[in-house]
Amino acid sequence: MPRTIFIGDIHGCLDELESLVRRLDLGRGDRVICVGDFMDRGPSPAGCVGLARASGFASVLGNHEEKHLRWRRHEQRRAADPTYKNPMRSLHPQSVADNAALTDADVAWLAALPIVLHPLPGWVVVHAGLFPRLTMEQQLRRKDKLVRLRWLDAEGSSAALDDDTAADGPAGSQPWMLAYDGPDNVVYGHAVHSLSKPRVDTQAHGTRTLGIDTGCVFGGSLTALLVDDTGREEIVQVRAKRQYVGPRYPLAE
Repeated sequence: MPRTIFIGDIHGCLDELESLVRRLDLGRGDRVICVGDFMDRGPSPAGCVGLARASGFASVLGNHEEKHLRWRRHEQRRAADPTYKNPMRSLHPQSVADNAALTDADVAWLAALPIVLHPLPGWVVVHAGLFPRLTMEQQLRRKDKLVRLRWLDAEGSSAALDDDTAADGPAGSQPWMLAYDGPDNVVYGHAVHSLSKPRVDTQAHGTRTLGIDTGCVFGGSLTALLVDDTGREEIVQVRAKRQYVGPRYPLAE
């Protein structure tokens, strides 16, 4: 039976991605959708992009891809005009090398990634989050925030939207998924809530938000959420071979 398969943030963990794909034993009709963030932190970001692209996987845009694409555009302009100064903060030398390892085909694939996908009736995929009380058309007017959203203030506006320095966010804020009131189940990544357990929140009106970034690059797991045509759900995971980088705050198992 065909499955829709959502894969959490990969962050360069190529060995784990290959192991997960083997475990999934993909069949005809299966669709794989990544939640973004192939780039940075792990050992082989370009290899992960290449595998996803060559395998025909779909994905939404992650904030790390957005940053790499923007940086590359500025560097290309600087190369053409020596008087131009790249306005972005300098990338870490390893990130510069990872960017250079992307092929032109990889870059074109990343640049074409959508902000949201609707793979199944009643389901939406976004990298970071969605705002309450907005239609999808209104959400997409804030597309730069949809790849970074973590926290909302009491009014439902972004509050230090990508503050990842503490597990509980800025004072007076709440995780966006607690305020979500949209009509679709949401699969997202970006924020690691546990190194092994996806975060599932059920809203009062019945829809759910499912966070499937379980911190593989931090020594956690690479997680896939499988949904078959009957609506049956399954979680498949591969444990990280090691901790590639340390998290900025302690993470629960």
